[in-house]
Amino acid sequence: MNPFKTKGRITIKEYAWNIAISIAILTGVIKIANFMIDDLQGVSSFYESFGSVLLIVGVIFFLISVASYSGRRLQDIGKSPSGFVTIFIPLYNLYMLMILFSQVGFGNNMYGPEVTRNEVKDKVYLLRLISIILMVTICDQGFQSYNEKLLHTFLDAPEKNDLYVIKTDLDGQYKYQLYNITNVSDNQIDFAVANYVYISTSEIKKDIESKEIKASEYFIENITVDRESLNPQKIEKIIRYY
Repeated sequence: MNPFKTKGRITIKEYAWNIAISIAILTGVIKIANFMIDDLQGVSSFYESFGSVLLIVGVIFFLISVASYSGRRLQDIGKSPSGFVTIFIPLYNLYMLMILFSQVGFGNNMYGPEVTRNEVKDKVYLLRLISIILMVTICDQGFQSYNEKLLHTFLDAPEKNDLYVIKTDLDGQYKYQLYNITNVSDNQIDFAVANYVYISTSEIKKDIESKEIKASEYFIENITVDRESLNPQKIEKIIRYY
């Protein structure tokens, strides 16, 4: 159903289908955008910029879709479509959702004739939703496969200034630490260990962007590790800037 259409009425079932499809599309967009922003950031700045734009466009499209479908659902029960704005008001939107998903529109009203049930249309909605979920799942598996392949590629051929995001053995919420390769030999790798432990990889990304990570105060320790002793399971991510 066209999310930019504002006239007409939709039933509870049509509303539910379209909201579910919109959420599935937004989920896919977020996964693709995050992949470009987080995992392709070292390949080219274009991917990070495009991912950010894609994320903004995806969120705007979702909000327009929710507004459009909510307005048409309100029209089905004889209420002004301008009431869709309340769907974005915290707490009150729970009351509005309860109305949209429970109140049935009977008979003709000023917004059009009564909408009749269409089982064929239900099957079309279901097929669309399944197709989108399947595509999102395939993309997600592809992203994971790419990251695993990239991780092993970097491990097989480490380079100076590669940044390793390592899972720590510390208890509690802090679980990631940043290691920077300072030298690579045939059998060993020299790392500078960061002075901070992080809750998430996104925090590390922000720190990398906002700080001069090669500053002496950022790294507090230098260690040497045998290449064969590196455990891929403890490496969350390897960042390489080209």
